[in-house]
Amino acid sequence: MRFFSGLLAILLTAMMALSVSANAQPGPQKGKFYLNGGAVMYSPPDDDVFEDEAFGPAAAMGYGLTEKWAVEFLYSSFDVDYEFPGDEGDDTTQLAWLNFLYDIGGNEKWQPFLLFGGGYTGSDRGSRSTVDDGQLNAGVGVFRALNDRFSLRGDIRGVYSTEENSVEPFAFLGVTALLGKLDSTPEMPVAVAPADADSDGVADGQDRCPNTPQTVEVDTRGCPLDSDGDGVADYQDQCPDSAAGAKVDDRGCYIELEETVTIDLSLEFSTNSAELRPEHREEITRAVDFLRAYPTATAVIEGHSDSDGAAEYNQQLSERRAVAVLNNLVALHNIAANRLRAVGYGESKPIASNNSAQGKQQNRRVSVVVSGTRSVRQ
Repeated sequence: MRFFSGLLAILLTAMMALSVSANAQPGPQKGKFYLNGGAVMYSPPDDDVFEDEAFGPAAAMGYGLTEKWAVEFLYSSFDVDYEFPGDEGDDTTQLAWLNFLYDIGGNEKWQPFLLFGGGYTGSDRGSRSTVDDGQLNAGVGVFRALNDRFSLRGDIRGVYSTEENSVEPFAFLGVTALLGKLDSTPEMPVAVAPADADSDGVADGQDRCPNTPQTVEVDTRGCPLDSDGDGVADYQDQCPDSAAGAKVDDRGCYIELEETVTIDLSLEFSTNSAELRPEHREEITRAVDFLRAYPTATAVIEGHSDSDGAAEYNQQLSERRAVAVLNNLVALHNIAANRLRAVGYGESKPIASNNSAQGKQQNRRVSVVVSGTRSVRQ
């Protein structure tokens, strides 16, 4: 037990104290030969003859069979003190073992492994005897990377001696060096920004508008923004609120034609009344829509009456009817009052004969005449 506890302390202290380079890869590599150089600690069999554990140099050559498996040949030669009755001295012991190593997983610093194998041990016990012993061994170990070529290696084994029919401890500590040309660690690809000739942040291969001036904000296609969808980019648009789909000039403004427009509405009233009726709503809505469509247009609201009663009274009644419609447009529909004018014509402009009830009904009316200049969107 003293042997193993002391060896374990040595291995852990040495390995934990080491720093590791960025490109390190511990242990054997597939398709590569490697050399191990170091020292062994061995407790020979037959404790009545051999007094102490033995220390000596050792070397091994190996080859990476696969990503997980390696095979190696170990050789060591060292002296062991022995004592027979009437004879004592040094035992020259030579080891020649063939072992297989299996990687049980690790990381860029550590590679633990299992090993097993067998071979031959020859011991020359002075003038007394010579021992040739077949042996099997198995154990565990670990590689600790130093850099891309060198690793520290340590392992502990149990060695079964067929001659003595016993299991004895063995340990190896050394340095592993990979031979030959090593595979270079692949370099991380350097991100190369795709070509962007107009520097708008959209690669040339995806840029639908490759000549956009610098500092102009663009969409995902690399084209200048066009917030109102009129086909003229924002940075050139002098009329940024034009409706999508409207035809505009190169400034982004509507193409306008000068044209006078009119609409003639007719609202009929009850006898001797200036009160709006529910059926007037549809006609008033027509006037509102028209005035909103043409914001530069103005409207003249004309009031009329039939011929019943005094002409002066009919004049006042026609004015009240016109004012009732004007107030409705302003109060309920937010039409600016300065665009409207109310006029009363009394009984002076009949559109039907006042000799019949039907004709009189047609004459009790209000007409809204809208006129102005409209912008025609092409």
